[in-house]
Amino acid sequence: MVVGIAPGQFKDPKEALRITIDCIKFLKRNLELPILAGCSSPIITNETSKFADGVLFNYVKPEFLNWILRFAKRKLFFAAYGPSLILPSEFFEDLLIASAIVISSKSFVKKFGFEDLFEKINTINFQKLVKRRQEGKSIKNLPEYKILESNSETLLENFTISGDFKNVIKRIKSLLNCCDHVILSDPFFRDDNAMKHLGKIVKSVECKKYL
Repeated sequence: MVVGIAPGQFKDPKEALRITIDCIKFLKRNLELPILAGCSSPIITNETSKFADGVLFNYVKPEFLNWILRFAKRKLFFAAYGPSLILPSEFFEDLLIASAIVISSKSFVKKFGFEDLFEKINTINFQKLVKRRQEGKSIKNLPEYKILESNSETLLENFTISGDFKNVIKRIKSLLNCCDHVILSDPFFRDDNAMKHLGKIVKSVECKKYL
């Protein structure tokens, strides 16, 4: 068992960093469990890597992962996690929503030239979209969906572990060349078809690390 800590939504990045570090220190004093920090920006990676036992990076492309890894202060347990799904799937809309939500680091956006995409995404009310999906309704008739749909190729390629079975395997293997662990996050485990392939995925990556 491990404990993962991430900043969440804060208006003040400095406050988010302070609270995250305080939580990590508190948990390390009171729990005999590995404490992992969820990171997406250089600053929080640099600071939390001084105290945490490992880091969870919200990047699923080797190019991005290799960039953020440089900011860790010491060698730790490093994991990559992000929206995942075997396509086609009834949860495609959820995958698009998740892929856009993970783009949160301004330094990352500037470094890799995603400024225009970031500006478009910032106009979307994600709470509205998530609530509608939780109600079992489609978001395809909403104007916000058009933004996601028109940028779907960029979102899926850069911010998800998705595609057909072979492509998902390929993406996982490429990430395991950069880090210790790969986590398939939402909506993967809500899809019955994806779950049926999980055992095959584990065997195909030929790795003892858990997914």
